[in-house]
Amino acid sequence: MTVSARSYGTAAQVAAMTPRYALSGAFHVATRPTLEQVEIWIDQVSAVVNTLLAEAGFTIPITQADAVLMLAGIVVSACADKAEYANRAGRFWTEQAVDRGISIEKTLRNEISDWINTHAKGLENLGAARAQESGSEIFFRETDNAGETVVPLFERKAFGDRTQEWDE
Repeated sequence: MTVSARSYGTAAQVAAMTPRYALSGAFHVATRPTLEQVEIWIDQVSAVVNTLLAEAGFTIPITQADAVLMLAGIVVSACADKAEYANRAGRFWTEQAVDRGISIEKTLRNEISDWINTHAKGLENLGAARAQESGSEIFFRETDNAGETVVPLFERKAFGDRTQEWDE
């Protein structure tokens, strides 16, 4: 198996972050996790990243070089967390995390979502293709479901507002 073209990061990068689990610096059939499992994780985490990026209006997959490097770092870190967890170690295998039933998947998904929401404008400024951001324009309906004209809820001067022309 190989990592999908729509994924970010490599098994070798995960191995570099978890050297005690990657024999001779690489995952293979005798390691825990195996190379196949790490590649599956890379694809799965990348799919989560791509889904969240798509929700934020980005064209998937991201191809801008700097953005790809940042996304690879996120995916590789998440996969390193999974490798630690598979070996009963790491931040998700603490007594508190186990006692509280903390979900590794939910935690990683929330962390990735927060990162994308925080850095979406930076990705866009780097050149990552992005459609119009939802919520950046005013939306309205001119007709209802039956096709009848909809009267606006609020209109200028509806509450006794008197506009003043400041340019006169």
